[in-house]
Amino acid sequence: MSERCMVKHETLTLCSESVKRAVCGKGATCSNFKCTCENGYRTIDSTIRVLDKTTILRCEDIDECAEKTHSCPANSTCVNTPGDYFCQCTNGNRKKEGDDPNALDKKLCTTEVVVEFGPS
Repeated sequence: MSERCMVKHETLTLCSESVKRAVCGKGATCSNFKCTCENGYRTIDSTIRVLDKTTILRCEDIDECAEKTHSCPANSTCVNTPGDYFCQCTNGNRKKEGDDPNALDKKLCTTEVVVEFGPS
């Protein structure tokens, strides 16, 4: 019984998908042999050079939570995600009525009001 092996041939350039992932990093687009970072990512210097002329820039996620550049209100906690962040309501708070309580978004949280009815 013989096994067949499929070999994928790809012309490698900086903007080839496999090279781009390895060189530019996540959150990068590539055109004209240059890595460009998408929103939520920033460039960092890399040690890779092309023809001793061009420094290739690599992208990394911006952690808005750690850098305190997020816009989450006091009654929520910032949670970093690749390229973005969301605000998670803290205990005793919830999303406004009509909003998805489990939504990963930046909508405001409100104080949860518990209404108790006594004996009539």
